[in-house]
Amino acid sequence: MKVIWIRALSFFVLALLLTFPMAATADTWTALSSGTSSDLNGVHFVDPDYGCVVGSNVILRTTNGGDTWTPESPESTGFLFRAVTGKSREDVWLAVGIGGVIARSLDGGIRWEVIRSGGPDLYDVQILPGSGYSYRNTHAIAVGARGTILLKREGGDDWTSVGD
Repeated sequence: MKVIWIRALSFFVLALLLTFPMAATADTWTALSSGTSSDLNGVHFVDPDYGCVVGSNVILRTTNGGDTWTPESPESTGFLFRAVTGKSREDVWLAVGIGGVIARSLDGGIRWEVIRSGGPDLYDVQILPGSGYSYRNTHAIAVGARGTILLKREGGDDWTSVGD
């Protein structure tokens, strides 16, 4: 009886696979124009439509899933950003890059200011779960060259080295 049941189940699964041939593989990538010729290194979305991209001398923001990109913050000129992360459409965003640069946006990635530079290159940054929505209440971590780990704790403005 078990053999008949297993064969029937196998037949059913095979019939499903043949009827719906790998819908997941039908997904395709579509090339979009960023509006810049700069190298782009990092991307983060907080929902399907809203995100930022960072790269060589550039921070771009989209509000429509990447169909169009708006250059943000002329203050970012001269920095090679490697990674970006954000909390929401309205709140804290952080970007890090070469030369230990850290930039922040307090308005959802619209206006940016460099708050730290100097030190080892930074390659990634994350806002930790459970962080508050203001910069002062954001708990974040950045990592980079030569084992660098920088931590920004809730309730403070400073980034401190971990493990020295």
